[in-house]
Amino acid sequence: MTLKGEHQPLVKRHRHSLAQFVLGAASRVFPPLQSWRHRKADHYGRSALDLYLKGEVNAAILSYTKALNWSPEDAYLHSALGQVYYEQEKYANAIKEFRKALEHDYYNHRALKGLALSLHITGDQLDAIYVYLRALDVVPDDLDVLVNVGTLLYERRRYDEAIEYYAKAEKLDPKNAATYLNLGMAYHSMGKFEDALTNLRNASKLDPQNSETCRLIGLCLESSGNYVGALESYQEAVQHDEKNAEATLDIAQVLNELRRPAEAIPYGLKAANEFLEVNDQEGVANAYWEVGWSHYLLGAWNASIKASQEALRLSPNLFPARFNLGLALLQTNRLPEARHEYEEAINAVSTPSDIGTYAIEDLKAAMTHNPELPGAEGILDFLTTEYGRKVGWLISHGSPSAR
Repeated sequence: MTLKGEHQPLVKRHRHSLAQFVLGAASRVFPPLQSWRHRKADHYGRSALDLYLKGEVNAAILSYTKALNWSPEDAYLHSALGQVYYEQEKYANAIKEFRKALEHDYYNHRALKGLALSLHITGDQLDAIYVYLRALDVVPDDLDVLVNVGTLLYERRRYDEAIEYYAKAEKLDPKNAATYLNLGMAYHSMGKFEDALTNLRNASKLDPQNSETCRLIGLCLESSGNYVGALESYQEAVQHDEKNAEATLDIAQVLNELRRPAEAIPYGLKAANEFLEVNDQEGVANAYWEVGWSHYLLGAWNASIKASQEALRLSPNLFPARFNLGLALLQTNRLPEARHEYEEAINAVSTPSDIGTYAIEDLKAAMTHNPELPGAEGILDFLTTEYGRKVGWLISHGSPSAR
């Protein structure tokens, strides 16, 4: 069952990427001594490791570099230096060293894992997946790599494949709450809410204080139409993390769904402040959109207009807020302004169904409440015509989403 939509954000955001970007401790095992040059490389390599373990990172990098001057084809030294760069978040340097290590040892697991992690963090998803899979060919039960592959596949909306890797990780470590959380997120994205809830509740048993787990349980319940249960889960999420702005906004949204808008307004404003603290302009805009809808439900048209305008100042393409603004303007008999906002919103919609969900349904509800609402019939005709036009365009271009 899908959400009703007109009061929901375009995308319910959640904190993702629980993948563990950790290479692990460097080994103290060095290659066997073969020559005077190898002995010099061994000396500098051991010195580099000691310096690194003491926290003298720059000196460690210099010592590894000296070691490589004596043994430039040593894959171990290249991968060790790559790990130091990686842990210092110098990913370009790390990638360079891991690639050099793999030139000399194609199956070097630390280099494969480190390269994949570095590519992942820097946004090179396809190459990261390829290298992760190479790492799994060498060590099939590497938990971190399994989780990270699943995360990348999830981000590319390949949910079935993501679940496959998360499930392998779960078998290796059935006490890892993060794996169940990732599984829950993937199932939720597929609309399999019962499967999602099963995994999220397993995650909650292992990590009961995790705010995001509580929030995701709320999302599943809300998506299934259980608004009361969702509200309880969102409130629990905020109890565990009072700065969880997404959960705070979720509370406001569900309260509006339950037609308790007066209670929703403080949560919407609180969410706006929390998003502002972390410079999340999109989050602030979504919060003001929700505040605007709360005021609309209360019949406070001018307050609704003001909040919707603030949302659009921050995010001009937030078309649901623009539809809300048009509706509130219509209620105050400002027909030309209302028509303008509806026209602007139509130009920004993603799919024809957005017109139905965010505009037509709300306008019809307003007309049911006030059949004589001035200008409403004309705007409804305009919206219906635009909806049909966009559906026709999609059909003529062979789009499967022409609905």
